[in-house]
Amino acid sequence: MDQISAEGDAFGTRFRARFPEGGPKDEYAEEAFDASNLILSAIAAGNHDRSSIASALSSTTWVGITRTISFDANGEVVPNS
Repeated sequence: MDQISAEGDAFGTRFRARFPEGGPKDEYAEEAFDASNLILSAIAAGNHDRSSIASALSSTTWVGITRTISFDANGEVVPNS
């Protein structure tokens, strides 16, 4: 797992306090938060169909609470970006 920032750690702590029965995958809450906000930012920028959202994501660098997220030419997340 990538190293989580202090802000990501704090989010995870608040999430698990609010949802103590979250289940085995709740350790990904911070990453899901970042991914959701990244996609929502593409939509808010006027990309409303699958193709335009994918295109927007491929050229976006997102500074999240876990780390900075960007994508390579194949659409894969750049490690430790």
